[in-house]
Amino acid sequence: MVINDRAMSDDEAINEPAHRRLLAGINSLVRTQDVSKATRTEPSAVRSEFNLFKRSVADDGERKGAQKVHVGDLVGLLKKTNKTVDLGKDLSGIKKRGKRLSKPLEKPVADRIERDTLYGKTQKKLDLWEPVVTASDVAPQTVFPLQYGKVGVEERAPQKLSQYRVKSELMVAMEELDAKYRQGEGSDEDGEAEQDQYKLTLEELREKRKEAARQRIRESYKIAKGRRLNKIKSKKFHKLMKRDKIREQIKQFEELQKTDPEAALKQLELIERQRFQERATLRHKNTGSWAKNMQIRAKYDMNVRQELAEQLSIGKELMAKKLARDDDEESSESGEEEVVLEEKNGNPWMGRRKPGEHEVEANREFTSGYRKYWEVRNQTQKSKEQLEEASENDDEEQEQDSDADGDSEDSEEERELAVFKKKVKKSKALATTGWIEEDQDESPPARGKRKQPTVEDLFNDAEQLLQQRVSQKLAKIRQNMEAQP
Repeated sequence: MVINDRAMSDDEAINEPAHRRLLAGINSLVRTQDVSKATRTEPSAVRSEFNLFKRSVADDGERKGAQKVHVGDLVGLLKKTNKTVDLGKDLSGIKKRGKRLSKPLEKPVADRIERDTLYGKTQKKLDLWEPVVTASDVAPQTVFPLQYGKVGVEERAPQKLSQYRVKSELMVAMEELDAKYRQGEGSDEDGEAEQDQYKLTLEELREKRKEAARQRIRESYKIAKGRRLNKIKSKKFHKLMKRDKIREQIKQFEELQKTDPEAALKQLELIERQRFQERATLRHKNTGSWAKNMQIRAKYDMNVRQELAEQLSIGKELMAKKLARDDDEESSESGEEEVVLEEKNGNPWMGRRKPGEHEVEANREFTSGYRKYWEVRNQTQKSKEQLEEASENDDEEQEQDSDADGDSEDSEEERELAVFKKKVKKSKALATTGWIEEDQDESPPARGKRKQPTVEDLFNDAEQLLQQRVSQKLAKIRQNMEAQP
């Protein structure tokens, strides 16, 4: 039996390395791995926060809570020595008195409590005035102000700042002498300047500031409205606005004519001068959009070129009239003799100043192309006229021959041949240059149609009509002025 027990004891002996490997293999099968306890191999005064370890159960199977150090343990240690007995007593007293702090209130609850406390304090303060309010309510008559005393109202402007200064007797005497001498001279500019500074009272200054603020607001509204109107791109809208503006100006002019005829006459003369200036400087200078578009077409169309030339001539005539009128006015005012400008070839523009070299060169380059074109065109026109005359002479000779041989019977084929030859002769043209000129349609104008007025005639008629109206208005104004006493 002993031998069997020994065999069993040998079998029950555990191989530590094998057992350790078995546990490691079992732990490797489990996914959750326990954090190993931090160990320290050498002494150190610094403890890292990453090496702190907390386990519910220690290695030996006991609870870790039993190993914690409490305040009672410290108090027991302190009471053992005589030096730290008092400190131990203090710690034990703190342990007995120590209470846990309550949880802080939430913000809405704390605000409500604060409002309640403030309401109570305010109510206590107001309750002190309750007898005074009750007495004023019950009183048969109440006189204001309740605090009796002398109340003065300053109706005059505030005094000068110089009067509040403390002055010596010498300063007062000097000021009296200065005032005396100034009264003798009759000049008190400094006093007037100081009085102007304090002309307005406080209420008047406030009213003035309010009025200035209102004026600024009106101006800002007006500027904003103008910007909005300028952003509108409708031509019809701007046309209607312009018409309304002209009507308003006419109405103002009529009112001015009734109230102040002399100012109305001056304004009428100013309008007439502006009209002359506009027509002389803008309309007939070929600087507008219409003239620029026509200048592009003028390279290919002779009629357009002629219209532009007419516009320029009208502008020069109007400018010459204006200059002559201005010269007449200057001569009549000064009483001097009229100075006659030297004109070259009847052109008043040449008498003002001599053109420079660059202007002469530009004019020469501008006119050389037109001159060459017109020379070639005139030459081709002459050759055409010569051919037409020759063809007409041949036709007359053929007609005379046909009349002489009237007895002979012309067949239809001969007549057709003669008509064909006539057409061929008319279609021939002399090619003096490399250009091919087409026949111009020189058909005679239809009878019974009225002659169409030119641009120059239209402007002349309009100018005469405006001059008549202006002269009639001036005559009426003069009659009204003479009729008034």
